[in-house]
Amino acid sequence: MEPRWPSTIPYDLKVRLGGCSTTDDRQRAFRFWALYHRLKLKIQWFHGLHVGMSELDRQRAPTADSDRWGVIKEWLESHEVLAPDRLPTEPERNVPPRF
Repeated sequence: MEPRWPSTIPYDLKVRLGGCSTTDDRQRAFRFWALYHRLKLKIQWFHGLHVGMSELDRQRAPTADSDRWGVIKEWLESHEVLAPDRLPTEPERNVPPRF
C-alpha cells in the first residue's frame, strides 16, 4: 500500500512555515522541506503551488496552517507525489486531565 499524506500538517513543515511572512518565503521553505524529505518534484509543477498559496494570502481572513497544508497536500496528491515514511507529528502536550 502506498503511503498517504496525513490530514494534518507535518510538524517540521509547520515549524518551517511559521517564520515566513510572504508567499515566496513559504514556497522557499516548502522546497527546503521537500528536499529534506527527498520528494520527487518537477520544477514546472511549482507554478500551480505558487498560485494556490497566493490565493490564500489574498483572502481577508488570516490563513491557518491547516489552510496552507490543504493547498500543499492537494497539490502533492494531484502530481501523485508519494508521502515519505514517518513524517513528524506535533508533540503531544502534557496537559493534566480535568476531573
